[in-house]
Amino acid sequence: MDVQATTSSTATDSTQTAQSQLLGNYNTFLTLLTAQLKNQDPLAPLDATQFVSQLSQLASVEQAITGNQKLDKIIDALGASTTLSDVGLIGRPVEVAGSNAELTNGTTHLSYNLAAEATQAVVTIRDQSGNIVNVQPVDTQAGDHKIVWNGQDSHGDQLDDGIYNFQFSAVDAKGTPITAQGYVTATVTRVETSSTGSTLVLTNGDKVAASAVRAVMQS
Repeated sequence: MDVQATTSSTATDSTQTAQSQLLGNYNTFLTLLTAQLKNQDPLAPLDATQFVSQLSQLASVEQAITGNQKLDKIIDALGASTTLSDVGLIGRPVEVAGSNAELTNGTTHLSYNLAAEATQAVVTIRDQSGNIVNVQPVDTQAGDHKIVWNGQDSHGDQLDDGIYNFQFSAVDAKGTPITAQGYVTATVTRVETSSTGSTLVLTNGDKVAASAVRAVMQS
């Protein structure tokens, strides 16, 4: 069980930089304004309307930056809330798109989706060395399907528990490939956070975005 935080503060840094630049410009403007007022020609005084307009513009920019600071705080708060929610997935089995599944106690549960009806569909199972250990026919109807593999190879021998690779493939009557997406279930062991969101580390060795979770099961 682990949570790694690497949240970027780029937006906050940008706002702070903008505010610092504004303060410098503001002080420079006041210095120049004071110097001009001191050295103006009494017979041709400077137009005060322009100074008021420039001060108003600077004030507007300052208000915009202050607003951005508040938005940054809101975004940070929402990000923290989302991260806490994702942390709750640690120790929970989740279903995600993938091809690596765990064989545990001689059984593994898989799902797949066919984009259209096929005339032939199979799942090819490989071990961690890439060797094909079994090829099984699966349902050819379009849509979502669930299967259970008993951990046996093509000869009926029971294989050791571990990680196996599952590739679903299908073709229509003309032999044209049909999109087949496999889904695996694995347990979340770690949550890593960044400016782009949370990444879940799974027991099958995969890393997926928290937004990629298709379903969450009871542990």
